[in-house]
Amino acid sequence: MLKLPIYIYETGYTLFSDLDEAVRQGYTPMYTKDIQIVKSVTNTIKFTVKNQDQKPIDISGETLTFVLVNKETGAVHIEKPCITTDDGSTVSTRGTATITLTESDTASLVSKFYKFSVYRTINGTGKYPAYANTYFGVQGTCEVVDQVYPAFTDSTTLPNTDFTRPLTSDFYRPSGQITEYVSSIYDAQPEYKRNGAVHTFQYYSSSYIGDITIQGTLDSQVTADTSWVDLTTISLTSSDSVGYTNVTGVYNYFKLKHLPNNSNTGTLDKVLVRS
Repeated sequence: MLKLPIYIYETGYTLFSDLDEAVRQGYTPMYTKDIQIVKSVTNTIKFTVKNQDQKPIDISGETLTFVLVNKETGAVHIEKPCITTDDGSTVSTRGTATITLTESDTASLVSKFYKFSVYRTINGTGKYPAYANTYFGVQGTCEVVDQVYPAFTDSTTLPNTDFTRPLTSDFYRPSGQITEYVSSIYDAQPEYKRNGAVHTFQYYSSSYIGDITIQGTLDSQVTADTSWVDLTTISLTSSDSVGYTNVTGVYNYFKLKHLPNNSNTGTLDKVLVRS
């Protein structure tokens, strides 16, 4: 049996202040590390504010604000206040504050290096710099990393205009002729699926009366001779507006068709597909 260790580290970063007038000169580390932010998960970064002699200072009653900047354009991508964990008396939390970046905070960021800075608001007023090193550099380096954890992807949208009317059948219901509307082909990407794969279809309608049928095929290529099988049919009434259904199985392609009732005056607005 293969055994692999897993490590959990606290992401920490030291900031420096020039507000401690009692310290004129002290220890000066040569290098400061970069911060790494991973997309698709929640990142928590702990900042510790120290003086030039590497001693944590009291920041209770202060607010640190984290700013992430595009180093090429100077555009601000994130500006978010930190939570001050320094209560003014506990030694272990002296000078500390944390920033939590959620999945939505980093969703629009691309994978590359950014610059970041932190400024301090003291007793609710002013903006004071917090330095990223003892050489009074106000900017640190942050790397955003993608494709480490699964990321959210948008559903495929089949709008009303995607459904076309390829034919009108030659048989009749008692009250009139039946007309079907068929969607374009949706690639189910079977190479990424396992047995029991779930595919979700969510529909939006406006006073629509009729049936929606989901069809699938195991053919490797779609041609005029492709065999389609009906997987499930949903019957809608005029009171239905939003709903969904799931289809289980590994298929190569899907398509949808909808058949309005003869008394229908509404529309099938769109169908979202997530596979």
